[in-house]
Amino acid sequence: MALEFVKRARAREFAERFRRACDDSPSVPAKHEGRYVFIVKQFAERTGDTISTETVRKWHEGETAPRQEKISVLAEILGVPAVWLQMGLVQNGSGSTPVQQKVEEDWDGTIRVPIRPGTVIRIANVPADLTQAEAKRLANIILAHAVVD
Repeated sequence: MALEFVKRARAREFAERFRRACDDSPSVPAKHEGRYVFIVKQFAERTGDTISTETVRKWHEGETAPRQEKISVLAEILGVPAVWLQMGLVQNGSGSTPVQQKVEEDWDGTIRVPIRPGTVIRIANVPADLTQAEAKRLANIILAHAVVD
């Protein structure tokens, strides 16, 4: 039961990054304009293997997540780092760190939030002792300005 929950959560998280990478890639068609077929064709060209449009749909909708060897190919197709596509990690000078911002020892009052490959939002003047209630209020302000898909 717990393992199934983890698999579903992993698939949903992967789907969010997969959709974001598809949306941000200028070569990938929109969802209802041939996106799944495009991924299938690109995958076959790069590997010689076949995947179905139903498989791509399941990845896109968060029903399943691909295995590592497929993620590497998808990352190449989408032009994003495989480690980001698979786990939401971004590369920095010292290695991989979670996308979720962690407070570093040299806190400068700025939260850097990678929201998609190549795009980072900086929130400045954040107090080191930010409370959970204050963080929730900040998150609600950001959500209020989000564009609905």
